[in-house]
Amino acid sequence: MGQAADRTMAGAGRGLPEPAAAPLVGLILGLVLVAGCGPPATVVTGVVTLDGAAVSGASVQLYPVGDKGQPAGATTDDAGRFRAQASPVPLRVLVSKRKFGGYVADPLDPTGEKITVVNELLPARYADLKTTPLTVDPAAGQTTTIDVSLTTAVEAGKAKQ
Repeated sequence: MGQAADRTMAGAGRGLPEPAAAPLVGLILGLVLVAGCGPPATVVTGVVTLDGAAVSGASVQLYPVGDKGQPAGATTDDAGRFRAQASPVPLRVLVSKRKFGGYVADPLDPTGEKITVVNELLPARYADLKTTPLTVDPAAGQTTTIDVSLTTAVEAGKAKQ
């Protein structure tokens, strides 16, 4: 009997102690329930162009207009195409493409520390939730394809479905 008890105790030490396992199980169940809340994902695809030319390596971010749904994102390929799983709710579309621009002295730091310069390669209005004119309203259970036409002109670009 002593040997069986020893093996049981030794086996218990291999996993989480019982007091720690209960909160972990609760956390996992909570995450599963939260992940299951809200509308199911749908697919948004499209092509990003700037003045008619495909934009490769751009970040496309999809943000819900209201309080339902989750943000989503993708990066465009060499032909400007992207594909993202998104919530089937009205979405604002942000598009940006940034490039490392080197280092410059920080004007607010008397020690001469350098700061990183990042240059936005696309018109800034498309990378801001307050100024982007781009929206999409994807249909649940369907792939929604949009044409993300950006312009360098002052007029706003369009995302056509």
